[in-house]
Amino acid sequence: MKKGKVKLGVQHVDGEQVMIRDSCFHEVEEFIASNIHDPSLISTSALAERFNYSPSQFSRRFKAVAHKSVKEYVIDAKMEKAKELLRTVNLSITDIAYQLGYTTPFYFTNVFTKQNGISPSAYRKKFSDFSR
Repeated sequence: MKKGKVKLGVQHVDGEQVMIRDSCFHEVEEFIASNIHDPSLISTSALAERFNYSPSQFSRRFKAVAHKSVKEYVIDAKMEKAKELLRTVNLSITDIAYQLGYTTPFYFTNVFTKQNGISPSAYRKKFSDFSR
């Protein structure tokens, strides 16, 4: 279901840009978090369509508010969710990778290691209770 346009962007106050980060942007954040497992729903073009923007306009406004691209934001969100799952549930790394929408556990492990400087299994061993 398509929604109306969500206000993302900057507001000018006394000649200075003030970032708008309110409930409208929160709606986009929540949509991404709720659909983190489905890359087809959280791509820039899919988000732009859902929130009634052109992809370039959505991307530009998103970056102005989030201070990172949609892709970077989604990767960061996936990594935070991965760390949470690694700490709190005893799912295999393969299952976690698939839950987060990665097509292969190998790619998930590479992204996780690059982003966090530690492999998912080492992270689990270091930070979870059930691995001790």
